[in-house]
Amino acid sequence: MATRPKHCFARYHMPAAIESFHGYALAASRKSGIFYSDARRDAGQFVSNKPNKKVSKNTITAWTQRLDKEGWFERIDKGRKRNPVTGEYASIRYHVLSHDEWAAKYPGHCLEDSEDAQSQSLGQAPVPVQSQLADSTCPNLDVPPVPVIGTKTVKKDRKERQSNQPEKPGQDSQAGNPSHTSFQTADRNVKELADVVVLTALKAGASAFTGKAKTEIERIISDICPIEEDVVFATDFLMGTMKDDFAKQTAGNSIAASLRAALIGRKKARAKREAEELAKRTAAEKVEHQHNEPSPEEPVPF
Repeated sequence: MATRPKHCFARYHMPAAIESFHGYALAASRKSGIFYSDARRDAGQFVSNKPNKKVSKNTITAWTQRLDKEGWFERIDKGRKRNPVTGEYASIRYHVLSHDEWAAKYPGHCLEDSEDAQSQSLGQAPVPVQSQLADSTCPNLDVPPVPVIGTKTVKKDRKERQSNQPEKPGQDSQAGNPSHTSFQTADRNVKELADVVVLTALKAGASAFTGKAKTEIERIISDICPIEEDVVFATDFLMGTMKDDFAKQTAGNSIAASLRAALIGRKKARAKREAEELAKRTAAEKVEHQHNEPSPEEPVPF
C-alpha cells in the first residue's frame, strides 16, 4: 500500500472553488458516507463573483463531473433513477474520497511523490513541501514575502519624514499645512463621525450595528468628508424610511448601503442653498450700494 503523503493537500490538485465544493461534499457525507448530489440545491450553498448572486446549477454540475473524472467522487448509482412518488429524478449518490484516501488509491499523483522521484533520480534527498499550518521555521528569503508598500514600517517612515519637513513662516503646522495632518487625527475624526451615525440611529430606534456595517460607514465618511450636521441629517432621514421593527433591526446594514447617496444629496443641497444665499446677499449689497451712491448735482442756472 502506498505511503500517505505528509505535506500534500487537496488544494494542490484543483482550483480553489472546486476544492471548496469538495470540502462541502466531504463534510456533508461525513456521517453517512454518502453524498446525495443535487446541483440545484448545492448551488444555493455557494456565492458567485457577482454581488448577491448564487453559483448556477450548471457550474455545480461541471465541478461534480470534474471531481468524478479525477477520482475524488466515486459514483454509487449507475444511471439516473426517478422518485416513484414525485416522478422527479432522485439525487445521484457519491462516495467522496478525502485526500488521504485519494492519494492511497492513486499513488504518484501527489506533489511530494513526484518530488521524491525526481530527487531520487538526481541522487538528492527529497525536500518536503511545507505548509503554513505545519510546525516549521520560515526560510530566509531574499525577497520579502509581502510587498513592503502599505506596511506599518513604510507608514511610520512616511509619517516621520512629514513631521521633519520644515514649516513655512506664518503657516500653522496642522491647519495651514494639510500635508502635516497626522493619520491618527484623520482616523479619529472618521471614527467620531461614524459613532455619530450609530448613536443617532440608536436614538431613532435602531437595534444594533455589525462590525461590517460600521467599517463600511467609516469608509464612506472617509471618502466624502462630510460635516457632522450632514451626518446627523442623513442618518435621521434614513431612519425615517424604516417603518417596521424588522427594518430597524437591520438598520445598520441599510444605513451602510444608503449612507453614501444620502450624504452626497445632502451635500449638494447645502451647496445649492449656500450659493442661493450668497447670490441674494450680493444682490442686496449691490442695491444698497446704488441707493447710497450720491446723485449727480443739478446745474445751477445763471
